[in-house]
Amino acid sequence: MTTMQTPILIVVGASGRIGREVARLGVGYGADVYALTRSGAPDLDEPWVHGVRWLTGDANLAATWADVPAGALVVAAPVEPPQ
Repeated sequence: MTTMQTPILIVVGASGRIGREVARLGVGYGADVYALTRSGAPDLDEPWVHGVRWLTGDANLAATWADVPAGALVVAAPVEPPQ
């Protein structure tokens, strides 16, 4: 019998509009969502925000990735151009 593991989703740039939506959808899907931002968790009072593990750091630094679990299925890196 095969058991399904919970998918792990890592969202880089989760403080932006696209990244927040990817994280929200991941939580809704039942994924174990890690969100990497330079500023930490957003100041939003929405249920999905509490279902995300917010990591603060610079994606370009190896030390930032120390808290990310091995076996991540997806790494999403949504980047928006400056307005």
